Amino acid sequence: MIVIYEQELTHYRVPVFLQLQDHMEENVFVVHGDEPRHSYLNTVSDEKDLGFRHKRVSTYWVGGDQLAFQNVIPEVLKREPSTVIIRGGIRQIYLFPLLLLYKFWGIPIIVWGQGYSRKREFRPRHHLVDRAYLGVVQLADAYVCYNEKIKETLSEYSSSKKLFVASNTLPIEEHLETRQKLESIGQEIIRDRLNLRRQQYLCFIGRLQPRKQLRYLLQV
Repeated sequence: MIVIYEQELTHYRVPVFLQLQDHMEENVFVVHGDEPRHSYLNTVSDEKDLGFRHKRVSTYWVGGDQLAFQNVIPEVLKREPSTVIIRGGIRQIYLFPLLLLYKFWGIPIIVWGQGYSRKREFRPRHHLVDRAYLGVVQLADAYVCYNEKIKETLSEYSSSKKLFVASNTLPIEEHLETRQKLESIGQEIIRDRLNLRRQQYLCFIGRLQPRKQLRYLLQV
């Protein structure tokens, strides 16, 4: 069994967990918290028949939304996983105890995360929070980065053999099928059906969050 610890169960992770379960031929069990304080994270609205087992646990927030504690201890004691995958956000208070516990038990640990704060340069020799980020990388048996840049940065402080990249994207098979159908119809016919009279359009694809800075697109 592969046990995955998530801060929340987002709908775009569901296909990833299903593919992991099919590819590894092992059961996937997801332990996840309540819906986050900010509801823009697109959590699953209907948790029935997802195709894998999962357990919702209580989340307790400290200092607004700065730190969070999830009551994962009962689930930790119930399961005997072959591998654990943990989302590597250091604001999760349980993260380091969980890493140390599974390390003590000799169970392989994969951490999946952004590696460090996106708001400033990564300087673990000078910044305490960055040392915590690096500590997570060092405790993990493997660390899955969101992109090559993160892997490149972390490889200066940790063995590159334990660093991997899984781009934060969606399964695209069904989208490729849609594209093929649209190409067979033809661009001009589709533009006419949608009443697209201008030559160029701007399109935003993403979550409506302040950090996405959508206001700049509107100004353009």
